[in-house]
Amino acid sequence: MAQTTPRPVSVAPPAPMTGTTSTDMSAGATASAAEQACMGAGRERNLDVVGVVGSRSTADADGDASRDVMLRVRRNGSEIEVRCNYVSSTGLARIMLI
Repeated sequence: MAQTTPRPVSVAPPAPMTGTTSTDMSAGATASAAEQACMGAGRERNLDVVGVVGSRSTADADGDASRDVMLRVRRNGSEIEVRCNYVSSTGLARIMLI
């Protein structure tokens, strides 16, 4: 029997997951950092961040490793999903849509 590496645990309430999830520990650490940075970026923009819906590895225009994180936020009484991009090399999280 092959052992599996546990998936990263999110602080978000249960929600349907989208995108891909890696079982590689280094990718898990990056995913966690990306999720935390994106939740912080959302709160800095005065969004009521409910949690993380999902995330996936991507590359930015320069080919640098990045991660797209989908956040669930409350706005005007309803919940919407907002995309955030986190660039690993700079630690910069940017909210893409509001």
